[in-house]
Amino acid sequence: MYHTGDVAYWNDKNELVCLGRIDNQVKLRGFRIELGEIESAMSKIEGVTSVVAEIKELNGIQHLCAYYVSDSEIDEEVLKSEFSKSLSDYMIPTVYVHMSTMPLTPNGKVNRKDLPLPNVKKAEYVAPETEFEILFCNIYADVLKRNEVGVNDDFFSIGGTSINAIKVVFDADKHGVKIAYKDLFRKKTPHDLAIFAERLANKYQ
Repeated sequence: MYHTGDVAYWNDKNELVCLGRIDNQVKLRGFRIELGEIESAMSKIEGVTSVVAEIKELNGIQHLCAYYVSDSEIDEEVLKSEFSKSLSDYMIPTVYVHMSTMPLTPNGKVNRKDLPLPNVKKAEYVAPETEFEILFCNIYADVLKRNEVGVNDDFFSIGGTSINAIKVVFDADKHGVKIAYKDLFRKKTPHDLAIFAERLANKYQ
């Protein structure tokens, strides 16, 4: 027998149904991610001629990175906006690397091992000011065991996962702040969560 790496099953009509492949699926922050879906979505962006999605560990934290080849570098916010049209929030890369060419193996395939380690710019620390900003900065710091969290720190970029995201929601609830689990994937920084929580509080006053 030959192990192909394909995932398939026989249905009740004795037909072989192919679900995809197992060798390009990864787990990140508690979610299973199909790298091929990300690559397919990015390849549809105008100007992109080649793309590879990969997990890279940067400063002890795993990041979902998108390497792409195009004539010129594309604004990161534009890329994220395009991804949001077809991908779930947790599948949108947090790091983007513009390349002139992709490293190749002798047989012409992309050599993933030779993809460069990106330089991730650490968000400049901005101290919390409002009541809600202080609350969420403190919750992030407690949940992620960090000494200091700024208002612009992305929860998932500083070590957050789908598991400890539940604790953020739980801790916020203990302080009388009601946020949903899904909100944390859309409002990832203490600043954005604070604005969201303040609007909710005003709505129900």
